[in-house]
Amino acid sequence: TQADVDRCLIEFKTAIDPNRISKNSWPWQLLGYALLDYDDEYGLDAVALYLARQGLLIRWPVAEFAATLAGREVSIAETRQSFRALLEPRAAPPQT
Repeated sequence: TQADVDRCLIEFKTAIDPNRISKNSWPWQLLGYALLDYDDEYGLDAVALYLARQGLLIRWPVAEFAATLAGREVSIAETRQSFRALLEPRAAPPQT
C-alpha cells in the first residue's frame, strides 16, 4: 500500500531462497543507502527489504534499524554527517 512505501527506502532482492541472501552485507548496504541522504532531503523514516519472488516486504524504522546494527542508540543525523565525512574526497595537502 501507499503507506508502506511513503518515506521508505526499499532494497529489492530476487533470490530464490531468501535464506541465502548474505546476512553480513545487505543490512549494511541498506543502511548505507539511507545514510547517503546526507541532508535528509527525502525525509526517510524507514528502510525495507522486498523479496520479489516471495512477494514479501520487510520494513524497519530507520533509527531502529541503525541502532540494531550499531548495538546502541544512534543519531541518524550525526551518523549521516560522519558517513559523509568518510566518503567525500578530501583536498590533497599542499605541496611544499
